Amino acid sequence: MRDSLLVWVGGREPRLDDLALAVPHGRSAVATSLVDAGGAADGLAARLAAALSRPVHVCCGLVLDRFTAPLVEKGIATEIKNHPEYF
Repeated sequence: MRDSLLVWVGGREPRLDDLALAVPHGRSAVATSLVDAGGAADGLAARLAAALSRPVHVCCGLVLDRFTAPLVEKGIATEIKNHPEYF
């Protein structure tokens, strides 16, 4: 998809448990899970698409729970802030 962003969230072992796509729609975004293992990829994709005003694919090879998801999102937000030219 042209002008879209792909975000990979993973560990040392290459795994693909969740894959989601979100597209901006007004001030929010619409997301769908393409591969779903009950993770948080669709929520993360929706928040990123709304914030960046572009389509976002999120591939997740980690289990994101209520403890780890905020840490991952904070890390991504820091990267966006520090390196906006890549986003």
